[in-house]
Formats: sequence, C-alpha cells, structure tokens
Amino acid sequence: MKRAKCFLPILFLGCSIFSYALETTDFTIHLEIKKLKEAKTPYFLAGNLILTYESDRPARFVGAAFKHEMRTDVVLHPYVRNEHGIFVLVYPIDRDIEVETLQYRIIVDGLWMPDPLNPKIERDRNSIPLSVISIPKRLTETTSSPTVLPNGKVKFLYKGPENRSVYILGDFNNWDPFMHKLHKTEEPGTYTIELRLLPGDHYYYFLSNGLRVLDPLNPERAVDYEGFDVSRFTVPEPEQEG
Repeated sequence: MKRAKCFLPILFLGCSIFSYALETTDFTIHLEIKKLKEAKTPYFLAGNLILTYESDRPARFVGAAFKHEMRTDVVLHPYVRNEHGIFVLVYPIDRDIEVETLQYRIIVDGLWMPDPLNPKIERDRNSIPLSVISIPKRLTETTSSPTVLPNGKVKFLYKGPENRSVYILGDFNNWDPFMHKLHKTEEPGTYTIELRLLPGDHYYYFLSNGLRVLDPLNPERAVDYEGFDVSRFTVPEPEQEG
C-alpha cells in the first residue's frame, strides 16, 4: 500500500503516516462494503478484519492504527465511506503475522479514541486505552491451494463465508459454472474438490453464491481474454521413471 506523510497535528506514539485504503479485487469484500447500512462490531471475512464506524455527527476522516505495525512512526489506515455513509476499513490478515491479538486505536477528524464498537479494551504501559481483537487461528494457519496429491489429482481448497454454494470454473471445464461443485468440509467456511488435470498452466476462479472470487489461498494471477483477473496454477510434468 502507498504511504505518504501526514501533515495533520496528530500523534500516536510517534510521527503519523497515512496508508491508503485497500483496493480489493475480492468481489465478496466489495459487495460487503457496498451493502453495509449500519456499523457493526469488528468481524472477519475472507481473511480480512472488517472495522466499521458510524457517527451522529458528520465526519470527514476516519482511520485506524495498529500497535504491531509501529516502529518509530504510526501507519494510519483510512476507512472508506460507502454510499450509506458507513465508514469501512478492510484490513488483510497476513499469514506471517507474529501476533495473536490486534491492538489498535481509531482517529476521527483528529481525535484518537478506542473503537466504540469493540467492547474489549486494554491499556498499554502509558495507560493509553487500546481496542483489542483476537485473530482466529484458521486465518494464520499456513495453507496453500491448489496442491498436487500423490494420486495425481489436484486438490482445490476454498475458504470463505459459511453456508455457501461454491463452484470452480476454469479452462479445464470450459468455464462451466455448474460442472464442478466444491464440497463442504468439517471446518466452517472451508470447501474442497479434487480434479485430474493435464500438466501445464491452468486458469480458474470460484463462484461463491454466484459471486466471482479469485482463489484467496493462491497469489498467482493472470488476465483472461475478456480482461478479468483469474487465478493461475501450473501442474508439473510427471517425473520420468529410471
């Protein structure tokens, strides 16, 4: 994310830095931001922490700073205001994050405060109140997808909201939206399917309740012939015996 120095007279254990809002290609997150009509307590969705803010008084700027990101400066993450006037921050949870809980404060038009929608508060060694939220273990577990199984099949794993109908579309099924449905696993919000694919590059995406979603567990991306982003995976050639 881009960063730029902030010239507002605000302090949070050091100098202040703006970190511009997340530009997400995840359609599920995009719709979540768009549909929110009221602020909610912090929650997790598709590997992201969702923070919201709403006030009776008009607000021009809302941001959040996380304690674990601070060294000598403050990294400030601005909220985005949707069409219903709700300020929303989508904060991606890095799988390499070294903390199990997030401590943060928000700033509204220059005034620092704990998150009014988060009831859990702790004070740091300077007696500054910080909002606290625990990161679910499943968000920090090291999981990769797709993977080639010993039997030669490719296992696709999708993690997202619970109780969804999830299909996979790709060059290997002629982008058919109904051919390959993922199966629910015992872990809530986790779906999987095993397919036998030919060696070489393959391109795909998921449909989650009809919404197009790139594979959140696969960072490899490509662009299809219509200009849309798709996930990419390469099936290696089988090893030659002796």
